[in-house]
Amino acid sequence: MGMSTRIRTARTLAGTALVLTAALSLTACGADPADPEATPTSSATETTEDPSASEGGTEDESEDASATASPTESATPTDAAGVFPPDEEALAGMVAAIEEHLGPHSDTVTRTASEMKTTAEEAITAEEARLGDDFSAACVADLAARDAVHRTADIAYTQVNGTPQDMDTVDPWFVNRWDTASPVGAAAVRDATVAQTTLPHCTDEPGLDVPEVERSEEAAGEVTVEHLVHGNLEDGGMRTVQTLAVDGARVYEVNHPAMGAEQAEELKARHVALLEDLRAGDQDG
Repeated sequence: MGMSTRIRTARTLAGTALVLTAALSLTACGADPADPEATPTSSATETTEDPSASEGGTEDESEDASATASPTESATPTDAAGVFPPDEEALAGMVAAIEEHLGPHSDTVTRTASEMKTTAEEAITAEEARLGDDFSAACVADLAARDAVHRTADIAYTQVNGTPQDMDTVDPWFVNRWDTASPVGAAAVRDATVAQTTLPHCTDEPGLDVPEVERSEEAAGEVTVEHLVHGNLEDGGMRTVQTLAVDGARVYEVNHPAMGAEQAEELKARHVALLEDLRAGDQDG
């Protein structure tokens, strides 16, 4: 059963306060601001200062791959925070499932919790420095929401990057997995990811193009998945299908470009099937 709504994001300040509070409550001490970890974001937002600056960090993640843990470096990663990315065998299974549904992958990136060096405060400060003084604190918190939560010390991160060989698109796809310390941490990641896509407190900011987002939910086994479709929602327009699922203390995200509404609907089904396989594989492991 599906339930769809189309929204132009407009919510109260309290929403951002909750996201920011969740981000800061997860933050650990000790950071290296000279070594940021950019989180890919599929938001279609553009600013007058730098239209490409908000496009996230898929390329940054790929470039950093050589400096982070790889599936061949350690079969049993551990971390002081108690959360860690999948080991070599589990990562191989994850990649195999992804390739079955989305096609060949180009690379993988993993980070243990202790490798997340930038704090939430620093992520928000960096966003403020990039934007200048023209945007409200609530809007800046939206723009940095996922990065702030993602860079905490009790979250391990895994990304599988794809190649643009499907759907006649020029943009790559990617799949993210966050392993957190608790279901509360997983919910914070999910909520922050939604906030950074929908930008509910940025609708009235001058010079900022807030994307229109189509949101829908559906059941996938024992979990509920949320789809966010954004970009050019006109007939035949290029858009991104972003699918999120929370499974206990773990969060999955699939991002894939689509040309037009028909391809977007096809991708939703493929994302759900992929998430079911990923969850089944992780439970078996």
